[in-house]
Formats: sequence, C-alpha cells, structure tokens
Amino acid sequence: MISNQVIRFAVMIDSPILKNWQLKTIERLLENPSNELVVFIENANQSSYRASKLSLGFRYLERQLRKSYLFQSNSIEAEFKKFERIKLEPKKQGIALLIIKDDLEKLNDLKLDFILRFGFGILKGEILNLPKYGIWSFHHGKPEEFRGGPPSFWEFLKGNNTNGIILQQLNEKLDAGRVLREGNIAIWKHSYIEHTNRLFNYGIDFPNWVCNSIRLNNGELNSRPILKKGPIYKTPSNWKVFQFYFKLLKGKILFHYIQLFQGEIWNIGVANSIEESRGRKEVKDIVWAAENKSGVYKADPFWGEDEKVYFENYDYRTLRGDINCIKYENKQWANESIFRQDNTHYSYPFYLESKNQKFLLPENFQSNKLNLYKLEKGEIINTVTLLEGNWIDPTLIEHEGRWWLFVTPQEQSNEALHIYFSDNISGPYQAHPLNPVKIDICSTRPGGMPYFNEERSLIRPSQNSAKTYGASIVLNKILVLNENHFEEIKIDEIFPDSNSKYKHALHTFTYKGNQILIDGKRLAFIAPSFWSQLKRKSKRIFKA
Repeated sequence: MISNQVIRFAVMIDSPILKNWQLKTIERLLENPSNELVVFIENANQSSYRASKLSLGFRYLERQLRKSYLFQSNSIEAEFKKFERIKLEPKKQGIALLIIKDDLEKLNDLKLDFILRFGFGILKGEILNLPKYGIWSFHHGKPEEFRGGPPSFWEFLKGNNTNGIILQQLNEKLDAGRVLREGNIAIWKHSYIEHTNRLFNYGIDFPNWVCNSIRLNNGELNSRPILKKGPIYKTPSNWKVFQFYFKLLKGKILFHYIQLFQGEIWNIGVANSIEESRGRKEVKDIVWAAENKSGVYKADPFWGEDEKVYFENYDYRTLRGDINCIKYENKQWANESIFRQDNTHYSYPFYLESKNQKFLLPENFQSNKLNLYKLEKGEIINTVTLLEGNWIDPTLIEHEGRWWLFVTPQEQSNEALHIYFSDNISGPYQAHPLNPVKIDICSTRPGGMPYFNEERSLIRPSQNSAKTYGASIVLNKILVLNENHFEEIKIDEIFPDSNSKYKHALHTFTYKGNQILIDGKRLAFIAPSFWSQLKRKSKRIFKA
C-alpha cells in the first residue's frame, strides 16, 4: 500500500499572483500531509505581461476566459504567506533561462524532490536535474499533435474531438520531456469556456497523483517518452479568432439541434461475426430484438441464466430506465418481462456468477448507492450495498483471488475510470490509491463483460465516446492490475454495422461462445424527448 514517504517540493513563479487553477493545484498537493512545500522560487527578472502584443480578437477571448473562476488571479500571500519566497535572477541564453551557480547551490541545499513550474519560461542547464524527480510542467494539449498555445484553442479550431493534457518532467530538449501523467477529454464544441475549465480542472490533481505513484512504486518515478513532436502553434490572429467564433456558433447550433431533434433510439441484438468493412472491424450478422413502442428503447444487454438477457428499458416519457429481461433462443427473442422497477433510473444490469451463485449489479446512480443483488430462480433474495455514490456502469470481476470493481463517477462518466477492490464479492471495497486510474474519453467507461482471450490475457471492453456517445467499443488488454498499479493498452476497436439500421453507435459488448451480445443506436425525432429538452432549455434561458 501507499507509503508515508515525505516528498519535498518548490514552486517556480514569475510573480506572487497566480491563476486559481495553479493555486488549487498547490492546495491539492498540501492536502496530502506527506507532501511538503519548501519554498516559492520567484523570477526577479520577469518582465510584465503585455496584452497589447496580442490580437484584439484574442484579447477579447482571454477576457471571457478570465470570468471563469479557475482563470481568475489571486495572490499567494493570502493562503501561502507562511512559506518562504526566494528570488532568483536567471541568465538568458537565447530563448531559454539558465540558473546561475550561486542560486543552484542555494536550491541544492533545500534537498528538493521536485519543482513545479508555474513560471520562468523555458529552462536549460543544471536546474533540470537538481531535484531528485526533476522539474514538472503542465502542457494542456497532446504534444504529439499541438505544441505552443493557447491551450485548447487550436484543438477547437481544427475540429478535434478530443483534447489532451499532460504533466511532464522537463529536459534539455524543447517539448520532449517525459510524460508523468496524462489525460484525454472530449471537446465540448458548444462551449469553449466550459471545455477549457474542464481541461484545467482535470489537471489540478496531476502532481499529487504522481507523488502517490512514487510512494506506491518504492520511490521510483514512472514515465514515458513523448513519441513525436507536433507542429508549434502561436497566438492567433484576428482572422483566426473570427474563424474560431464562427465554428463555436456552428457548434452551439448543432448541439441544440441534436438535443432537440435527434433523439437516441437503442436496440439490443446478437452478432454472430466480426468482419472487416470500410477499413475497420464491424459487428455483422445481427439478430435484433423487436423495437419498443415510440419513445421507449432497449440498451445495455447482459447474458443471464438460462438464455435470459437482462437489459435497460428506457422510457423518454418518464426519463427513467427499468431493468427488463428477455429470452434469446434459436435466434429468436421472446418473453420480455419487467425485472426491476421503481421511481429511480436503472441501467447497465451487469450479471455475473460465482461459486454457483448468481448476482446482478445494475447502475442506479439516482439512488446514490451501488447495490449488488443476489438472485435465486430469477428473484432477488439478498441486497448488499457495495459503494455509496453516483456510480456509472459498474463492472465487477474476480482476478487473481481478489474482486475488482470498475466504475466511473456520474459527473465524469465517460472520462474518469475508478477501481475498487475487495477480498469478498460483497465487500467491503477499498478505493484504489491512484483513482482515477485513467482519464480518457476514448477508452475509459466500461462497455461490457471483461473476458480472457485465447492468450489468457484479460480484456476489458470500454466505450469510445470521442465522436458521439458510445460510438464504438475499444478492447483493452490489462497489463497490470493490483492494489498499487493499473495499466492497460488498446488492442482493438469494434464498430457498429455500417449497413445496419443501428449504425450510429455500439456501447455494450459481451461474448458468449461465438455470439456477441451488443446494442446499437439510430437517431430519430422523439416527441417526449423534444418537449423535455425544450422545457429544460427554456428554464435555463429564463433563469439567466
């Protein structure tokens, strides 16, 4: 488990005024009593920020961004006054800064484990190797695709579906450090401000997460190299800002149009093969269940006992899902019935068997509980609460003598993977010390029953929601799963049948022999959904 190793750090700043996201990052580090802030290192030669050098369009965009809490400025004096501040006068070497010998000796005496860089620009020289674990710096983008800045602007303008974020250990090569922690989130194309807030908010915990990883890894720092260098982007011109706002307007219109006029109709089916089609792997030869009446759909299917299939039955009129079951035999769907229904929303009825006992673990985040139901002859005979909280798509497996529970929190349901573990199926469950163990819109959220492949590797299906909700299934090979570490890699991606009626998405995938239980999505105008969305949007408009 996690050790009590004290990790001493300093923060490099250009002035005592920092953005709130930077202050929150320091606060998060200090919430851990094993992290010790030693000193603030201030750049005595920092010239004042000159907004007049920026285009008028970008200055306006910056002012809009500064209305958000995370990008407002505050002094370190209020909360961090008790901590020592030292001023250094670095020497310029081209575009980089060098810390002079006398100052290096002062810093060396502090016996720092790392320095968090919130100032000083590009650094070169001995300072990079002076702390035990180096100098850490954020880059709010994927360095393999976007270097320079401003954060998230160019990803937005270029039409990307995702936006990366990394915490890196700097070295002598520009934009070629070692990645210590990374994330990949969806771009909200209808709101640049909200998206950028989300991006920076995710990064607040990164340095503390790396510190905990060090403690769990016997004092060693895990990292990976940056594989390639993407193009360098600079502050945008007025014309680029105009293009940006045009794209933002288009994104807002499309966002509201889809919510009002393109409702999701899901259905469940059994695929009998996976074939190459249009340069990708698609589920084929599908036997679909009969569609429900208008405004009701089937989704999230799981194999149960005796050819039974449990699934979510969602009704747009009540805005609530129930758990139903149906038989699938001889390529026929029959005998649908209600299994679990109350005044809260149910979905993702994860079914499992252990020691001749049968269990169902459905999502029910509105109850603020994650309940495991023990079944006998298709009836619930016992209920155990595994976790409190609004957890999404619970997936429970037994691996190497321990039970592992994969979930995502409702507020970050497509992006942040959490793991809990226990020696017993009924708990108590303990949070993994590195939660969230993964942040990736492309392969985080559980999407079906994990399984062992022919090589006896554990495969975890997950949802790729970068382009649209549940667009495809990503198959991840789990490399490490223990109480100190989690690591997986993508090995395949499965798409919906492009010739099917339900070609827009595939977000549940469970093997049974040669058959694969799936769901698929089509888009349609749904009157109950339209009126529900219109009512919600109207309330927001009049409230504003």
